[in-house]
Amino acid sequence: MGTSRKAIIVRAANHYFVGPDNGLLIPAARRIGDIEVFEIGKKAMLDKISNTFHGRDIFAPTAGLLASGHEAEDIGQPIETFEKLSFGKANAAVDKLYGKVLYIDSFGNVITNIPAKMLEDFGKTEEKLLVQGNVASYSPTYGKVQKNELLVLTGSHDFLEIAVNGGNAAQRLDITGHPEIWVEK
Repeated sequence: MGTSRKAIIVRAANHYFVGPDNGLLIPAARRIGDIEVFEIGKKAMLDKISNTFHGRDIFAPTAGLLASGHEAEDIGQPIETFEKLSFGKANAAVDKLYGKVLYIDSFGNVITNIPAKMLEDFGKTEEKLLVQGNVASYSPTYGKVQKNELLVLTGSHDFLEIAVNGGNAAQRLDITGHPEIWVEK
């Protein structure tokens, strides 16, 4: 807030995302379909814009215009240059997948940048895997493994997540920050 960062609208399959050009809207919108990005014009903003409350002064009025039937083209100009969030690139070897820890949630679940599709291509997901040398089961849900069992699952974001049913995977694997992580057959 209060910077020179653009205020944008992202349109994907007749859905709109409104917010700052910080890269966060783009992956969400791309999950819906092809995207178009517009820089919000002055006519959509309140007359007085605070340095700290763009949600009220820019984004809410823009969302109101979109909700009332205005098109993104009525509110802003199409742009080709915008921030793109990068989660880094996961890699695969013959017997290992390498990635990075993106986030550890409040339950100690470890969210990686390894796409679930990469694990599917890697081999049989019903077999036991090793996560940094620790035996883990691939499971579609937490409840399909024993309590305190280490598991690998596809998170709601379509990246691999490492968890412990009823426990803390980050503590079990001694993971802090955003280190490299690997999964092997």
